[in-house]
Formats: sequence, C-alpha cells, structure tokens
Amino acid sequence: MSTEKTADPLSMEEDAAPQSTEQTTDPLSVEETADPLSLTSLLLPMEDTVAPQFTEQTADPLSLTGILLSTEDTVAPQSMAQTAQPLFWLHQLEALLCERFRELGHQFAQVREEIVTHVANVIADSAEQDSWDARKFTWLMLREWQDNALTDKVFPEEPPPQDLYRIDVSRIESLRYLPRDSCLRPWDHACLCAAELCNTIRLAVNTNVVLFQDVLEQKRIRRPVGDPPRDAAVVGQSRAEEPLIEGDFLCWSDYLDRLESELLRARQAITAVKKQNLEMASRLSETQAELSEARRSLGL
Repeated sequence: MSTEKTADPLSMEEDAAPQSTEQTTDPLSVEETADPLSLTSLLLPMEDTVAPQFTEQTADPLSLTGILLSTEDTVAPQSMAQTAQPLFWLHQLEALLCERFRELGHQFAQVREEIVTHVANVIADSAEQDSWDARKFTWLMLREWQDNALTDKVFPEEPPPQDLYRIDVSRIESLRYLPRDSCLRPWDHACLCAAELCNTIRLAVNTNVVLFQDVLEQKRIRRPVGDPPRDAAVVGQSRAEEPLIEGDFLCWSDYLDRLESELLRARQAITAVKKQNLEMASRLSETQAELSEARRSLGL
C-alpha cells in the first residue's frame, strides 16, 4: 500500500496542486503581502524614498553646503596651493577695489580714504618690523574691507607665513599719505591711489605693474558721466576738473616726476619770456634814443 500511495500520480496531483495553487493565488495572502500598511511594506518604501531624498539634499542648492559653494560672494579656493600664491590674494584685492569703484559711483574718491584708513589700521597693531609678508599684508587689507562691512565677499583664512615675498615697511607707510589733491582729473586721481596700493604689492611679488584704469576697463567700469547728485558727499575729490597734467601713471612717483618735468619746462618758458622781454625792452630803449636824436637833428 505504501508503494501504491507513493507512485499514484493522481493522488499526488490532487493533494499538492490545489494546496500550491490556493497558497500562491490566494488573494488574501497576496493582499496581506502587498499591504502598504504592513510593517514590512512601510519599512521598504521608506528605504526606497529616503535614499533619493538624501541624494537630493546633498545636491540641493539651498542646502548649507550648496550655498557656501555656489555663492559668488564667497571666495572658495580649490586647494591650499592656490592660497599660497601671492597673485591669488592680489587678484582678490584688485577685484574688491573694482567693486568699490562700481558701488561708490560719483563718490569714487572715497576709495582713497578707505585705502589710507585701512593701511593705518593694519600697521597700527603690529610689532615694528623692517618688512612685511606680502601675502599677509594683502590678506589683512582684504579683511579690513570685510570687517568694516564694505564688501559682501568672505575670504579664506590667513595664508601661512613666508619669507620670499616681502614689502619694505617704508613703502607701506607711504600708503598712509596718499595725496588728497592733485593736478589730475578726479577719476584719474582715485585710480592712481588704487594703483599705488596694488603696484606696491606687484613689485614685491615680482610681477608687472598695471594701470588701474585698465583693470577697471576689463570689468567694464568707467568714470561716471553727468553731474554728481547734490546730496552726495564727495570725499577727497581732486580739484582739477581741467587737468594741468594728462597721462597714464603707474604710481605717484611717476606723477611727481612728470610734475617736476612740467615745472621745469614752465620755469624754462618763464625764463625765456623774461629774456625776450629784456631784449624787447633794450631794443625799445635804443629805438627811443634814435628817435630823440632824429628829432634834434630836424630841430623838432
């Protein structure tokens, strides 16, 4: 009997097939397995939805990381090697000065006042020394504008010290006494003050000096046109609306050299005029003497 029971295919089919079919196709069983309210189905969808949300959160431009990396006001160097380069800080300073020229508009002469004030603040709290680290000095100047809320930019941390690029302290001291007035146009006067600061750093790091007007032109910043607003307090404005000296100057020493040459030429011109006046006076005296002699000879 046991052999019959085992070998009977109908018995096996009748016993196994309905149970397998009923177990597989039972709607209650399927419904219970796929029930979205069951504990398993709750956990699985949560795992499915959390992962993409985490990915979206990481790439979300509104997240803190996205804001810090995407904002234009945050200077985020890609490597420490970049901040170790003095030109990195110099370019940041030139960009900041261009930003100030754009924002100040007709009050662009204020740039000179800011440079003088910030230089005085930077060297006031420092120990006496013969020279300055060019990178640190540039970074401290940038922080002056940042700490005084004159820029929205946020600059990286202080670069490590180095002894390769140094600025003589006398050059830095001279920046505290940038001329308030000159024989230049007001716009050229303000540009020359900015150029004096930037070219002092450029000379220290062995790179070419530039005209700051060219730096502004690259960013499409030009002299404001028209009359300034009546309520605009123009600080440190040069008085030479009609310049006595024209030309492009890289630093104030170039301007002084040109001014001295112009004064020398003016003195030479005055001396020549005086000499000519003396010659004309002598000839006039001789002519008058000849005229008097002629009158006497004619009995007049």
